Amino acid sequence: MAVFEAVEAETLLPLPPTPFVLARWSTAVVGPDIHVKVGSTLYSVPWKLIGRRVDVRSTATMVQVFLDGDLVKTHVALEQGKRTDRTDYPPEKIAFQMRTPIWCRT
Repeated sequence: MAVFEAVEAETLLPLPPTPFVLARWSTAVVGPDIHVKVGSTLYSVPWKLIGRRVDVRSTATMVQVFLDGDLVKTHVALEQGKRTDRTDYPPEKIAFQMRTPIWCRT
């Protein structure tokens, strides 16, 4: 204890202000349906990335998708299933999804 107090205690740094978050990195290819598969869950990304290879950072609470080091999409993490953001679809697909049932029947 005497050695610690005399030599080592002065060299200790304070803890960082934010806690360390354990993350898992993986790569994925954006499918034709604008989704990437992370574990057993599908997450949407912008439609312009279809066919591109992206990096994915997963934590217990969020999934982040990167293209060439730039963040392109963030989702809240799910255990399984599908998380889709409609704004990721091309404009013509969004317009179709906004049609009313009356328009579809005609």
